[in-house]
Amino acid sequence: MTFDIEKIKSKPVERFLEVDLQTCTDTESRQIYRFSCASEEPCEQWWGMEVLSHERSAVDLSRVDGMTFLWEHGADNAVGSRPLGKVVNWEIGTDRRSYIDVIWDDHEQARSFKDSVDKGIVTNVSIRYQVMDAVE
Repeated sequence: MTFDIEKIKSKPVERFLEVDLQTCTDTESRQIYRFSCASEEPCEQWWGMEVLSHERSAVDLSRVDGMTFLWEHGADNAVGSRPLGKVVNWEIGTDRRSYIDVIWDDHEQARSFKDSVDKGIVTNVSIRYQVMDAVE
């Protein structure tokens, strides 16, 4: 199967994963949650099956500093693009998964979302990313 890499690169891509809460630590009385946010598991996309490489050279983490944690990628009309928290770290684990460390904000919507994660009501997280290169 062939695909048009320029068309793929032209718009953001999303990938959904089950909440894989790795750790929860306190620092200065603020909780930091570690989520798995991407893996090399094959995923069906509009152009076919996608496998995200987790080679260090394949992932551009230059925008991590200042990255925010949003509900529905900021597209929900009721919540808008107000951050639920801030991504303070992104790592690629030895298990070839991406992990983000998030510090929650303390406004009502963030507390409500965090509570839903704690209770197991919110069971998925997703990541939006830009494909910069692809190999068939």
